[in-house]
Amino acid sequence: MLPETTTDSMYGVSRSPTIIAAYLMKSERLSYAAALKSISDIKPSIRPNAGFMRQLQLWQTMKCCIVQTNKSFRSYRLGKMAKEMKETGQVKDLCASHDSSHDHDVMYKCRKCRKLLFTDEDVLPHEVGIGSLSFAHQHSQKADLDQKKDDSLPSVVEQQECNVAELDSCSMEDVSNLVHTIEDLSVGGDSPPDTSTTEATDRAVAFNIPFTTSATAQQTFQSPMATGSHSSCTSLFIDVVEWLSPVIVGQVDGKILCPKCSARLGSFNWPGARCSCGQWVTPSFQIHKSRVDQCFPPPKTF
Repeated sequence: MLPETTTDSMYGVSRSPTIIAAYLMKSERLSYAAALKSISDIKPSIRPNAGFMRQLQLWQTMKCCIVQTNKSFRSYRLGKMAKEMKETGQVKDLCASHDSSHDHDVMYKCRKCRKLLFTDEDVLPHEVGIGSLSFAHQHSQKADLDQKKDDSLPSVVEQQECNVAELDSCSMEDVSNLVHTIEDLSVGGDSPPDTSTTEATDRAVAFNIPFTTSATAQQTFQSPMATGSHSSCTSLFIDVVEWLSPVIVGQVDGKILCPKCSARLGSFNWPGARCSCGQWVTPSFQIHKSRVDQCFPPPKTF
């Protein structure tokens, strides 16, 4: 840095060190970590905040040059738009991506009318989520509702139970109804069966009638959660393309329709939405893969 140049901010801890680091990265060809270390050797109190650190990482990814077509930069720009939308309720400078009419390796067309919608350059990547574990709260809420249902209906089992000594006088139809009732109450429950349910199932065994215990139901219910396996993404998240701009202006969320045939393609949500892989994407301009066709240009002839 030039000797006569002074960089100053209110505390000199976050903003000014970030600016100096960005300059050193470009002029001295340093990584962001090396640039920050060289500054901290002189002033150990520097602490760039998380937002500035992400910008330095992006600056390094773009090789210390603003590249408007860089997907990481476009994702960052969309994030800034989402923040502006949250704070003010509108986006003043809504930048649409480049024209999709140029030649590209992959093009995406409406499955119904074959309208060209966007290209592979408009598809923005996102970090892979942790699969079904990201939806654990939904399963937990369902289990809580089922538990409340079990707690609120003990009298149903008690009314339909038969005394062990009176089994001989019960018809097979009565026992079948009893077993079906126990099955309905046990499916989805995540708590140990109560005493009345255990006695009832024991009576069903005496008649060799198949039944489902709450333990089996619990194991079946938890098996998708326990695996934690990655589920492939069923949607594409895109940048704001030209035909999409008028649709999202002044709207927080809504449907994305084909501009030609009005077929449903997906949805948008400025606060964000969760991908099928479990990752939360903000903002979300989500296109379902089942609604578009992936097309490749014909091979070039020489």
